[in-house]
Amino acid sequence: MKIIYCGFFKTASRSIGDFIHSVSGYNAYAGRSIDLHTHPTHCKVGDGDLLITPDDMRTSCHNGTVDNPKIYEYLKENDDMIGRDFPYFVMYKHINETYDDSKFIICIRETESLINSYKKHDAWLLPIARNKGNAAILGVNGSYDDKYKERLRMVYESHNHKVLNYFKDKPGKLLVLKFEDIGTEKFEKDILDFLGLENPNNIKIKWIK
Repeated sequence: MKIIYCGFFKTASRSIGDFIHSVSGYNAYAGRSIDLHTHPTHCKVGDGDLLITPDDMRTSCHNGTVDNPKIYEYLKENDDMIGRDFPYFVMYKHINETYDDSKFIICIRETESLINSYKKHDAWLLPIARNKGNAAILGVNGSYDDKYKERLRMVYESHNHKVLNYFKDKPGKLLVLKFEDIGTEKFEKDILDFLGLENPNNIKIKWIK
C-alpha cells in the first residue's frame, strides 16, 4: 500500500510519517530525510537517490507534477511505501489515479498557528535551506517576513481546500485529522484503523514540534 501524507508543512507531517513507519515496518519512506543543505541548489530526498531541482520543488508543491522521471520510478518500484513533504505530498491526484492501493492522510492545523510555526522554523533554518523552501512554497527569495503572511495563508488554505475537494467523492481514500488531537489515543487509533494496521508494541506518536 502507498501511504501518502498530503498535509502541508508544519502540520505534524514528520510525527505522523514516523509513527506510520514504526508501526507498518515499511522500508520505503520518501521524506523521512530531506536535505536542503548539501547541494547548492537542489533538494535531496532519502539517501540522495531522489534529487529535486528548484523547478520540481516548486511544481511538486503547487501542481503535483515533476520533470524528474526517477520520482515517478520510485513510486513504481515501491509497492509498500510512505511519502510526505517534497516531492509527493501534492502528487495525490497522480498517485490516487495510478495506484489503486493508495491511501492519503491530511492533518488540518489552525492557520494562525501554522503561520507562527512556519515563521519560527524559518528563523531556525540555515539560509541555504530556508531560501530553497521559501522559493518553492512562497515564490520569494530569502527569509520569511511578516509581509508574506497573507501569501502563506493563501497557499496553505488553498492547498487544504484542493485536497479536501478532490477526495470529497472518494470515500475511504482520505483520512482528515485535527492538529489539536495530536497526542491523544483517538489520533493514533484513527490512523491505525484507517490504514488497517496493528500496533502490538503500543508505539506512541512522537510529537516533533
